[in-house]
Amino acid sequence: MKGQKIVSIITILACIFMLVAGVMGMKDVNNQKDIKTKEGDEARANIDTLKAGIDELESNRAAYDEGKPTYDSGLAQYEAGLKEYNEGKATLESKTAAYEAGKTKLAAAETTLAASKTKLDAAKKQLDAGKAKLTEYEAGKAKLDASKTQLDAAKAKLDANKAAYEAGKAQVAAGEAQAAKLQAGVEAAMKQGMTQEQALAYVLKSAGMTQEQYETQKKALAAGQAQVKEYEDGQATYEAGLKQYEAGKAQLDAQTETYNTGKATYEAGLKQYNAGLAQ
Repeated sequence: MKGQKIVSIITILACIFMLVAGVMGMKDVNNQKDIKTKEGDEARANIDTLKAGIDELESNRAAYDEGKPTYDSGLAQYEAGLKEYNEGKATLESKTAAYEAGKTKLAAAETTLAASKTKLDAAKKQLDAGKAKLTEYEAGKAKLDASKTQLDAAKAKLDANKAAYEAGKAQVAAGEAQAAKLQAGVEAAMKQGMTQEQALAYVLKSAGMTQEQYETQKKALAAGQAQVKEYEDGQATYEAGLKQYEAGKAQLDAQTETYNTGKATYEAGLKQYNAGLAQ
């Protein structure tokens, strides 16, 4: 096989050589022999070089035959790697696009969240203001209820002591009348030239009353007057408190409808606010 390939190559080269020689002979017949001789030498030298090259190729064929599968395998691996790279690149570009889209979506979500936070803060501020008004109303109502309790207790005390007050007041009136009468007698006696002590002794003797009885009656009258005054002061305080309570109650009643509406609004707003926080 190797010899046949060499012969074939030599034959081709000889044909080429003959063709070239024929052409040259047509150009210059006189120099044909020299040219042919020279060209023959060159052709033989070229043939030798070619044969040496063929021999070298043949000597490297085993390495070529051995290396070609490795090359083919490497080429296949390269092409597979290139395919994998292209696929990875496409995946990366897809993921990058998805990431950028997600990043844009996240930024939009953060903007929406910030707006919602601002809205929630404003709603919380309104709720706090509404709660403060509700608390103010409830505190006023509690105070009014406590005042009513105190008034009821005072009224009960006045009612319980009313009979004693009326009896005591009658006694005080009688005592005051008697004291006025004694005082009038003392003043009349003093006009007749008696001293105050003489006049008092005279009047008491005329009334059948001792000095000791007079002093006791005087103290009892003062105590009775103090009790009557205490009751009447309590009555006056109660009536003033009742008047103040009724004015406060009227004011509170006028605010009750507003309170109920505000409370319903507050509770609904609080529910919405808590729902917004849960989001």
